Amino acid sequence: MSSDYNGVSATYARFRDMQPAVVEALKVWGGAGPDSQVLEVGCGTANHLVGLCSAVGCRGVGVDLALEMLHQAVRAGSDKPLSVGRAEALPFASAVFDLLFSVDVVHHLRDLDAAFVEMARLLRPGGVLLTVTDSESTIRARVPLTTYFPETVELELARYPRVRQLEVLHTRSGLERVRGFVLAERYLLQDSGPFRERAYSCLHLISEAALCAGVAALERDLPLSCVSRSYVMVARKRG
Repeated sequence: MSSDYNGVSATYARFRDMQPAVVEALKVWGGAGPDSQVLEVGCGTANHLVGLCSAVGCRGVGVDLALEMLHQAVRAGSDKPLSVGRAEALPFASAVFDLLFSVDVVHHLRDLDAAFVEMARLLRPGGVLLTVTDSESTIRARVPLTTYFPETVELELARYPRVRQLEVLHTRSGLERVRGFVLAERYLLQDSGPFRERAYSCLHLISEAALCAGVAALERDLPLSCVSRSYVMVARKRG
């Protein structure tokens, strides 16, 4: 995650919560248990790291480029070791983690090849890398983002690596793809605050007029039944 996120860390801490379905996917596909060493890359405010550690009792570490995001995690009560660092040059020894994961991070990375080589380096043989991101289909199906802020669609498609690109990155870095699937979670949206205050990075890319129009339309329709969708890729280190 970019160091630019220092300036929006308080907004993210307020509005970006842990997604229970993501934690469940980490439990099911990550294979973490009480003896596991786990690293979240681009952890931000560390919601998912804390959630996974609480659920399975694993030992978790987080790394993020934005120092203020880590400060927000500490203010929220996280007691996990958190470090400042880039995905392309992670500050850890090789082959020490059983599970690495990232949530909504890969589209922020400057050098995907270097980042995947680094993540593979840190995994023990047989360790799992779980990447939660978006595919073209999940971006086009976003509610309410796509519905009320259609200007975000093409911008997001330009930012996110395609699924096939991720598969190639895994292979080149010594990882074997296990499975890819769409994760869906229903929720009831009752507050426009996350959109009005731009708690999603794509909303910083559209005009003020587009934002205001989308928020006004959204507020007329609240409460709104929504589905949060993500694309999850699970891979294992060979060896």
